[in-house]
Amino acid sequence: MSLMYYSRMRFIVQLLPLLLKSSMPAHIVSVVNFNLEGKLNPDDLALRKPGSIGMSSSGPHMAHMNSLFMEQLAVRHPDRLALIHLYPGFVKTKIAANGKFPKWLAWIWIYVFEPLFSSIFVPNEECGERLVNLATSRYPAHSAERTDSGPSRNGGTALSPDGTIGGGFYRVNWNGDSIALRKAQKVVHEGGIPKKAWDHTMDVFEAIESGGKSIN
Repeated sequence: MSLMYYSRMRFIVQLLPLLLKSSMPAHIVSVVNFNLEGKLNPDDLALRKPGSIGMSSSGPHMAHMNSLFMEQLAVRHPDRLALIHLYPGFVKTKIAANGKFPKWLAWIWIYVFEPLFSSIFVPNEECGERLVNLATSRYPAHSAERTDSGPSRNGGTALSPDGTIGGGFYRVNWNGDSIALRKAQKVVHEGGIPKKAWDHTMDVFEAIESGGKSIN
């Protein structure tokens, strides 16, 4: 949670004074994987309770938290921030060779997975170019006056997950496509949960700043 969620959002919050002074709307990209978004535990947002941490539960929870907090940032700072939750696809890195994986898994990754699925890897240069494109006007900041929804205007302005044109927060696939929320994901983004995730995160930051322990 510290590496995949809190630290990322903390960087954004700490940089907000500078981001909001920018002459153009600032663009923020968090590279996680919105495709993981599945089950979220609203009763244990910090994943502190026994049994909350697991391979099948932690990833979906943290992916959701990234989206929920950035969605709130977009709404709270209209015309100033454009936020993107990006899935970059398979990009060949040195993650297996640099000691981050167990040796057996690194061997499988380098000598089996990479050769077998090399055709689906996004070239590093292409990935970089697509990342730069996320800072363009195709992904504008949220505007309180923008209420239209439906197909993207002239194939230009991107759609936010709720179908709003240029809503300020975007879930973007490796090829630049804006991905809408699935039915199960819509439930998580409703019912006051986005604000609950925001309040929880800001309370955690406040508790740490005051020298106390992080709250649950």
